[in-house]
Amino acid sequence: MKKFSIIFAILLAICGCISENADFEKGALLVEEDRWDEAIVFLRKAADSGHTPSMAQAGRYYAARGGDHIDFNEAVKYFRQGAELGDMQCQFGLGVCYAYGKGKKQDYAEGAKYFRLAAAQGHVQAMFQLARCYEYGYGVEKDSVKAFSYYKKAADLDYAAAQCVLGICYYHGIGVEKNPSEAVRYYRLAAGNGEPGALILLGDCYENGIEVEKDMTQALQYYREAADKNNGHALCLLGEHYYQGNGVERDYAKAFEYFSKSAAQNFSRGRYNLGVCYWRGRGTKKNREEAIKCFEAVDGERKNDALAALGTIYLEMKDYEKAVRCLQQAAEMGHAKAQNDLGWCYLAAGKDLAQAYKYFSLSAGQGNEFGQYNLARCFLYGRGVEKDARKAEEWFMKAKANGLELQQEDAKELELEKSRQVK
Repeated sequence: MKKFSIIFAILLAICGCISENADFEKGALLVEEDRWDEAIVFLRKAADSGHTPSMAQAGRYYAARGGDHIDFNEAVKYFRQGAELGDMQCQFGLGVCYAYGKGKKQDYAEGAKYFRLAAAQGHVQAMFQLARCYEYGYGVEKDSVKAFSYYKKAADLDYAAAQCVLGICYYHGIGVEKNPSEAVRYYRLAAGNGEPGALILLGDCYENGIEVEKDMTQALQYYREAADKNNGHALCLLGEHYYQGNGVERDYAKAFEYFSKSAAQNFSRGRYNLGVCYWRGRGTKKNREEAIKCFEAVDGERKNDALAALGTIYLEMKDYEKAVRCLQQAAEMGHAKAQNDLGWCYLAAGKDLAQAYKYFSLSAGQGNEFGQYNLARCFLYGRGVEKDARKAEEWFMKAKANGLELQQEDAKELELEKSRQVK
């Protein structure tokens, strides 16, 4: 009787496993057909019976594939169940939730902990994420050597993103001695695996002759391959080459097309360049309203340029309040032209010449020729500062060296002021 009970228990366990696997297989087939909302019914059933691969897939559904049903709390629940049972996919998923604050309060240390557990089992994406933790000090002590080590492990497993970053490490000497030739070798490996960033970096090597012979045709080919993958950076680069006529015949219409596609991928520089096209009427009709929309939407890279452009547009529209607000922001971000233009706003208002002098000084200090010329005029005419013919002449000469000739009326005044100061 006891023997029969044991056999019966074993049969029940086997049947349970068969049932779990059957539900998982049904769910997996539906996942392959991208029918996630149907798949989750079977995946949850298998997961609730203790099937760890189903826990990973259920977590993935709630974290990324559930559409209107995305629920990070549910994702964390399933990832945690699987992680505690040692499933590396669940450990990685839980690490992502902690690292990016999805369903849990952001906790880089916990994220790194689960990335390390998954990486130890050979999870290549976890190796990559753990490398980033060490490179930037997310939840661990910053350690470029360990970062390089984990990038290398992931790269050796043919993970394209890691191969690309490993190339960057070799190029800049992050966690390893600088070795540009190794950098190019890893860029090639990553590019061969279709990594858009590596295609761009390899294109840059050919454009600038970094460890290879300069070849603009080859550079553009790599940029196009990355652009074909809808990479916003590559689309922007191609637009810039057509806009400038660099390696190709200048074609504003094509530039506008590429900038439009880049902006559609939320690439900040592409959106800024699209705004310039609308503003200047390059490759499209002038459209100030569209230009403003583009510039207002720019974030990150080129944000200061976008604010400076908005300031100039609002000056053209004689909306001085908005102009000053935009120029002020750009000036505080160190934009030399905006500093000069803001100086002009204060000068034109005639209320605070000391502020005009301040911003012309900041602009001039960055080598802006207009800032240098206007600073010279401040010293010449005593605007916001005491008259000083010697300093005026010094800044006029700097502006001239940058391409701005001394105006006749200013030249006459300078000679008069020099003679007065001698007396």
